[in-house]
Amino acid sequence: MQIGLVDIDSHHFPNLALMKLSAWHKKQGDEVGWGDMFGVYDKLYMSKVFTFTADDLMVYEAKEIHKGGTGYSDYQTILPDQIEHIMPDYSLYGIDYAVGFTTRGCPNKCKWCVVPKKEGKIKAHAEIAEFWSGQKEVVLLDNNILASDHGLRQLGWSIGKCR
Repeated sequence: MQIGLVDIDSHHFPNLALMKLSAWHKKQGDEVGWGDMFGVYDKLYMSKVFTFTADDLMVYEAKEIHKGGTGYSDYQTILPDQIEHIMPDYSLYGIDYAVGFTTRGCPNKCKWCVVPKKEGKIKAHAEIAEFWSGQKEVVLLDNNILASDHGLRQLGWSIGKCR
């Protein structure tokens, strides 16, 4: 299958969902690349993190188009577990650091924040080893890692491993 990926707004920071989708589809033997208006795709994934980012106005040719992310005010769509818990395809952005979440959710209910609506209360999500493959740096995207015993244990683990 031909898979196209469109990163609507994360041009300065890699989109974790797209890296996971890329890894999963490559594992299935699919051809994966950045979507463009000249390509023809079996599936096209569009991901948007921020609501203030303008939508992509390009026209794509695809049998299926999937739009997801908080930027689309989509709080229900989540990646299936087999994709959510796969090693991200860091080659998609050419980065040399690891990116991921050890926890999801937040115990706070700040008026301006969508995290409690989208992810609920804080809970364990993954171990750093799930998305780290020896890089010198790890970027944790947790919303409130210090509010979780699991998050604190992961920080302790990372001090020993990521030196």
